[in-house]
Amino acid sequence: MKKILLMMLVLFMLMPAAFAASLEELEPVPLPSVLVMPISDNSEIKDNHQYISDSITARYNAKFTKDKFVLIPGQSYIDWVKQSATSATGDARLINAGKGVGAKYVVATEIQKVVIKRGIKWGFITKKWCTAEMPVKIIIMDVESGRKVYESVITETGKKEATVGFVSDEATIKTALAAIEPRIDKEVTITVPQK
Repeated sequence: MKKILLMMLVLFMLMPAAFAASLEELEPVPLPSVLVMPISDNSEIKDNHQYISDSITARYNAKFTKDKFVLIPGQSYIDWVKQSATSATGDARLINAGKGVGAKYVVATEIQKVVIKRGIKWGFITKKWCTAEMPVKIIIMDVESGRKVYESVITETGKKEATVGFVSDEATIKTALAAIEPRIDKEVTITVPQK
C-alpha cells in the first residue's frame, strides 16, 4: 500500500513538469492578416458623402478585431501601389495587393451607383418624398488560394418624407446606409480554420 501511495505521489509531482514541457512545444498560431483596401466610390453622388466610406470602414474596424485578426490599413495598399509597377486588374489586383503588403485576406468594397428618386404624394396632406437605392459590392479574397471567400452586393433603399420643406439626399442616403451596416456585421465573414 505504501508503494502505491509513493508511486502516486511521484507521478503527481512529475505531471506539472510534463504538462509545462508540452505547453512549451506548442507554437502560438499567428493571427490572419486582413488588408482593407480603400473604398472605391462609383456612387455618382455630387455632394460630400465621405460619411458613407467612413461608416463602412468603421464597421470593418469593429468586425476585424485585434484579438482575431491583424488589420492592415488601406494606406499600406496606397504606399505599395506607389512603389510597385503593377497593372493588374480584377482578382489579380486583389491578390497582388495582398501579397504586396503581406496579407492573408483582402477586403475590397465598391459603393456602386446610388439611384435617387423624388416625388410628391398628393392627398389630404401633400408630402414630398425621396428614396435612395444604394448598392455596396464587397469581395473578400484569400490571397494564398486565390479564391473569393465572400462576394455579394448588399442593396438597401432608404426613404424619407416631409410635409413641409425639403427632403435631403443625405438624410435619405443615411437611412439606406443604416440598413446596410447591420447586414455588413451579419453577412460579411471570414472563417478562419482552427488548428
